[in-house]
Amino acid sequence: MTLDEFIGSKIRELRIAAGEPVEKMAATLSLPLDNYLALEAGQRRVPTGTMVDIALLFNVSLASLFDGFETDRVHSSTQENLS
Repeated sequence: MTLDEFIGSKIRELRIAAGEPVEKMAATLSLPLDNYLALEAGQRRVPTGTMVDIALLFNVSLASLFDGFETDRVHSSTQENLS
């Protein structure tokens, strides 16, 4: 799972737990629905400002959007790409 997919799944979990429809989330974040859906699917990188807005909206820390992501895998694959 890529970081974009991981963060997208975290955002989806938060939205579902709050009972918010995707249309309302997209409107709240001033994003076209297709762009918002792509963020949740991990097909687009979530801009930092949007991540901050989402964290504030759901009253969670920005760091919590990354909690559980396997950073060791990222470091090893980055090192392989640099070789």
